[in-house]
Amino acid sequence: MAVLLITTACGSFLFRSGDEEIVSGVDLIRQLRADINNEVSIGEVAEIRDLKVSVTAVRLTDGRNERISAPPPSVGQIYLLAEVLMENVGSKQALISSRMQISLVDSDGETQDWAFFPTLKGSIDGRIDPGRERMGELAWVVDDDADGLMMVFGGTAFVLGDVSGNRSGSPETQLVSMRQ
Repeated sequence: MAVLLITTACGSFLFRSGDEEIVSGVDLIRQLRADINNEVSIGEVAEIRDLKVSVTAVRLTDGRNERISAPPPSVGQIYLLAEVLMENVGSKQALISSRMQISLVDSDGETQDWAFFPTLKGSIDGRIDPGRERMGELAWVVDDDADGLMMVFGGTAFVLGDVSGNRSGSPETQLVSMRQ
């Protein structure tokens, strides 16, 4: 069985196995199921290798009530923003790339889409020296009836709950927090 790997001009990967259709690397990554060996709730600390990681808060928004308005998500979707704290408890520098190391999956194992959100608070991306910490928000676009959401990092899933029950679509509407 021959496998062909092609790099396209935009940096995506295409895979072909024998006479099968070509599948983009992005689609293959989306089909991967997270192998989760530990689950923790919001506010709990997980030790992952030399990092202490916790999701300290989660909020929902349609993007219009922000200091700088974000483009509204598609009908039936909402932004989910998770505040993450990472502390390096090891003796070596840690390098973090949230888009490469962290994903958000729903109860069906579907990977959620990252979102560009102009007013994220802080960033966990970059290096964390020993004994130091970084805090920042990560953003995804999720269906407003998504359930069983888990942020996965290093084999540990942070249980975020679901976003159903909120009423997006109006700047005056108070969005509910995550239910656990």
